[in-house]
Amino acid sequence: MPHKLGQVFLKDKNAISKILSFADLSDTDTVVEIGCGDGDLSEDLAKSVKNLIIIELDERCIEVTKERLSDCSNVTYIHEDVLKVDLSEIVSVPVKIVANIPYYISAKIVKWIIKYYKQVDFAQLMFQKEFGQKLIAVPSTKAYTSLTVYSQYFLDISHKYHVAKTCFKPVPKVDSSVLHLSPRQDIEAIEESFFDMVRAGFHNRRKLFLNTLKKNPYIKFDLKLSEASLFVSNPNVRAETLSIKELKALYQEIKQFIIKS
Repeated sequence: MPHKLGQVFLKDKNAISKILSFADLSDTDTVVEIGCGDGDLSEDLAKSVKNLIIIELDERCIEVTKERLSDCSNVTYIHEDVLKVDLSEIVSVPVKIVANIPYYISAKIVKWIIKYYKQVDFAQLMFQKEFGQKLIAVPSTKAYTSLTVYSQYFLDISHKYHVAKTCFKPVPKVDSSVLHLSPRQDIEAIEESFFDMVRAGFHNRRKLFLNTLKKNPYIKFDLKLSEASLFVSNPNVRAETLSIKELKALYQEIKQFIIKS
């Protein structure tokens, strides 16, 4: 089957076995697979868990997988764009998500998982290697971005292993990584303006944090912003050097200077 929608299919049996091994699934689990491709991973998932829910946009992929899994009575198919699926409406208990996702919507899928974090036990996902590095990055590194901060605020993320491009068909130009994402147990409610501040800070990485906060497309501050203790003690600080804890502390101090639109 030709690949569509920017997706390549995992075909290497050893790579598929490794995914199942690291996911540590049991016959009592309900698993969601995002994108079934030709059913290579789906087949092994269906044999390993109590219920498998496949969310797939490409009708031809569903048809091929249904035929391949015709003897499996524990599989439910949802023909829809995963980003339009309300996970809270289709599951009653936290599920495990195991998938080789379409790379072009990786960030949107991470945000979708965060949106429905109460319905997710964990997600073990295949990402483009470079994207995966952003999710696990630390401050003062090139891969550390506003997406890193957003993702790590809600999720505990760990790298499991790399997957060579030769494990896929058609063979892509990039290598891949499998990451484990689980909702944090200590998520603190915080205003959306915190993430606006973070996006502003990374809007122009070469500029000083204070300067990007004074002029950016995401959030407006009163000029008294410069009186914040961080900027007084370190006026040359850049957002990319600050941990989530430090960003939160800064936000609590400067949110009083936000100009409401």
